[in-house]
Amino acid sequence: MNKNSVIKTILEAGIAAPSGNNIQPWKFKVTDKKIELYLDEIDNSFFNFKNITSLISCGAVIENMMRMAYFLHMDPYLEMFPNPKCIASIEILGQNEDFDGLVTMLQDHGPRQ
Repeated sequence: MNKNSVIKTILEAGIAAPSGNNIQPWKFKVTDKKIELYLDEIDNSFFNFKNITSLISCGAVIENMMRMAYFLHMDPYLEMFPNPKCIASIEILGQNEDFDGLVTMLQDHGPRQ
């Protein structure tokens, strides 16, 4: 899997996150190895007082992207609030080489008795 398809797959996982009224109050800035998440303050409904539900949904976006990165055996670096307007930044540092070793180690030990 090349870098572009890895970033695209991770981004698609983030976009699939749930949000109140399916508003999806987020925006992304994507570079070759980094995804930045921004809050799009478009939902000013009564139930989104001070953007609380929008921020909760941004947490779901981050969770989905991090899980997908690990699923793809990538090594993501999460930075929360890297600047005042950015909610989070996830940089893909490369493939996690320890992951394959961990899986092999777990398989070698078999089920616990």
